[in-house]
Amino acid sequence: MSNTDTKKIADSAVFKGAVEISAILKDGSVVSLWKDHNLLTNGFIQSLMQFLSGNPGTMTGTGNRTVQTGTGRWPTYMKVGTSTITPTRLDTAILSPIPFPGNESADFFMAITSFSFSTNNDAITFYAVIPGGDEDFSYNTTPLSEVGLFTESDVLIARQVYPTISKSFIFQLQYAW
Repeated sequence: MSNTDTKKIADSAVFKGAVEISAILKDGSVVSLWKDHNLLTNGFIQSLMQFLSGNPGTMTGTGNRTVQTGTGRWPTYMKVGTSTITPTRLDTAILSPIPFPGNESADFFMAITSFSFSTNNDAITFYAVIPGGDEDFSYNTTPLSEVGLFTESDVLIARQVYPTISKSFIFQLQYAW
């Protein structure tokens, strides 16, 4: 094939996401409180490039619905905080994390407890929950307004701020990302 026969191939990908916060009441009913797009950070791009160029890790799941684990690049937890400062791509952490109950020197985090795929397999949603629990826990007495999505190697891949939600011990907060 000569240079004149060479065709330029262009491809592109669009990565975007959204965060939805819902209250799970004691009777099991779910009330949507807020939903909006998130901001993917430079950490997302770095994690994606590492994934594409390296060991894909262990894939778990059923059929063609799998999730990568074991490489440090897959989302595994979320943190919440009180900042209202607009996210930027340069963010590497949430700005005002709340402390872990019983250990004020550590940030509170929520493990991702489940995930789901869209019917077209073109989107994945990660779920994490702040439990109701003891009214003295810091997450039940602090007005929350910030959330970050982190990989298992502690890289912030997405961050968002939202209208303040006053968490109470009488309901759980579910974050779907």
